[in-house]
Amino acid sequence: MSRLMEFEKFFNDIWGSEDRCLKNISINSDDIRLSAEFFNNSNGLGYGKFDMYFEDFKILDSIHESNYFFMYFNTGSSIMRMKKDANEFYFNPNDVWVGAINEPFGGQNIFQAKKHVKTQCILINKQRIKDFPMFDELANKQDFYIRVGSTNLTQKIILKELENSHLYEGKMREIFIESKILEMVYKSLYDYNFSKEYCDIKLCEYDIKSIKKAREIMLKNMSNPPSIKKLARICAINEFKLKKGFKHIYKTTIYKMLQEERLKNAKELLTNQDVNVTEAARIAGYKSLSHFSKIFKERFDVLPIELIKEKKYYI
Repeated sequence: MSRLMEFEKFFNDIWGSEDRCLKNISINSDDIRLSAEFFNNSNGLGYGKFDMYFEDFKILDSIHESNYFFMYFNTGSSIMRMKKDANEFYFNPNDVWVGAINEPFGGQNIFQAKKHVKTQCILINKQRIKDFPMFDELANKQDFYIRVGSTNLTQKIILKELENSHLYEGKMREIFIESKILEMVYKSLYDYNFSKEYCDIKLCEYDIKSIKKAREIMLKNMSNPPSIKKLARICAINEFKLKKGFKHIYKTTIYKMLQEERLKNAKELLTNQDVNVTEAARIAGYKSLSHFSKIFKERFDVLPIELIKEKKYYI
C-alpha cells in the first residue's frame, strides 16, 4: 500500500467507524510532507485538519464511500482543484465549500508543485441531518454537490480555536472539538441566509478556459472593453456562468478586476511616464476626469495630480 493510499484509508476508516476517536497520521518523504488529524464523535459528527506539501505536481484519486454533508475550508494560501467527470472545481484560499456526498463516488484532487495546502473540514453523517434542517435542500441533489462561499470572520475565529485545540488534553479536548463543530454549524448556517451566503457553481474545463480567455480580452482592451454580454458571446459561454465563474476563480467581479487593473496602469503611467492626468485617464479608459480622480483617490489615498507634483519635486 502506498503512503497516499494509507492516508485515504486513514480518513475513510475513522469517519466510517462507530467508535469515538481522535487520531492523527504523518507522512514524510522526499516528495511528500503530509500531516492530518481527524476526530469522530461516534454520533455522526466529524472534524479534520490537513496540512499537505507536494514537491511535484500531483493528481490523487479520491474515493468517498459514506453519505455525508460537509463544510470544507481552505485555510492556506494555495489553490487546490478537484475534478469529477468533466467538471472541475477550484478551491481557492479563504473559500468554504458547503455540500453533500449523496452517493459513493470517485474524483481527483489536483495539487500544484511546491505549494503548501492547508484545509479544515466538518462532516455530518446523513443520519444526523434531521437535526440540521438547513441541509434538507442538499439531500436530494446529485451524487456530489457543493455551494461556494467565502470564509467569514466568525468562521475564521472558530477554525483558529479548532487549530489550537491541542491546548487541551484527553477527553477535555474531544469535548472542546465537539462543541466547536456544533458552534460552526450554528454560526455558519443559522445566523446567515443559506441561499445567499453560498452560491452554486459547477465549472467544466471548457468553462474555465472560456473564463480565463474573457479575462485576457478585458486586459487587452482596458481602454475600450466589450460589454459582459458581448464578452460572453466572444468566449462562447453563458453570461450568468461567466459572471459567477469569474468571481469564483478570481474572487472579484469582471468590472472590479477591470477597474483595479486600469487604476494600477494609470498609477504606473503617472509615476514613471511623462504624462499628465488627462492623458493617464484617457489611456486607462476613463472619459470623466473627475470620476477618475475620485476613484484613484479612494484606491491609492492620493490624488493623481499629487503624484505628478511629487514626481516633479524629486526630479
